[in-house]
Amino acid sequence: MFPQIYRFCVQNVMVKNQIHIKMVAKFPIIIMESAYKYRQEVSHTIHWNGYKEHHRQVPHTVRMPEIFEGYHTFSLEWNEKEYVFYIDGYETWRTDAGGVSQVPAYLKLSVEVGEWAGDIKKAALPDAAYIDEVRVYQKPENV
Repeated sequence: MFPQIYRFCVQNVMVKNQIHIKMVAKFPIIIMESAYKYRQEVSHTIHWNGYKEHHRQVPHTVRMPEIFEGYHTFSLEWNEKEYVFYIDGYETWRTDAGGVSQVPAYLKLSVEVGEWAGDIKKAALPDAAYIDEVRVYQKPENV
């Protein structure tokens, strides 16, 4: 069972202050995100230039009728030229939107939501996301 709202992304190191979290590079790269279970779709999104007035993003939506059934593999190949996204081994999007980030990053798996996802009071809660495994690889020539 998947939650109504979930996110699997790569984020850069952040600078925190008392009220806000500000991004200092091109991130996050959303590998998989969905707030709309009934649509049977997930999104990949590249964000850059932080947030507020300079924020830019390019989303890509993938519609898969079976996406909320069973387990699936969501992957990102991040190389020096582009980002390549995969679902269950099939390429779903290739982009260099915003330029390719060259800074270190970490993985973040979350079920966080924001106003963009709609009224949380209308969500079917509680819900859960089941994650079987997380793997991180680096090509030998990049070590």
